[in-house]
Amino acid sequence: MARAWYVYIGNGPLKATNYYKIPPDSIIGCLNGDLICTISAVDTGDENPESPLSPNLQKYILDGLSTQLAQPEGNRDTKKYVYMKY
Repeated sequence: MARAWYVYIGNGPLKATNYYKIPPDSIIGCLNGDLICTISAVDTGDENPESPLSPNLQKYILDGLSTQLAQPEGNRDTKKYVYMKY
């Protein structure tokens, strides 16, 4: 399944309707911080990601909020699905 980048725009970071599709180059400047910046989710062809967000993506979001680090953690070659910001 194709994926797209979505920026967080609302309350309740686990709700798919609180994310809005953006171009991939818009994630520049996002990495770590205490706020959700962007997520990589299944592309529905619409402005919002597939709902509900997958259990793995929900876990990455919660882990990012608790650790303030891009998720999943790992070495620099680990593909990230959640980026954070200050």
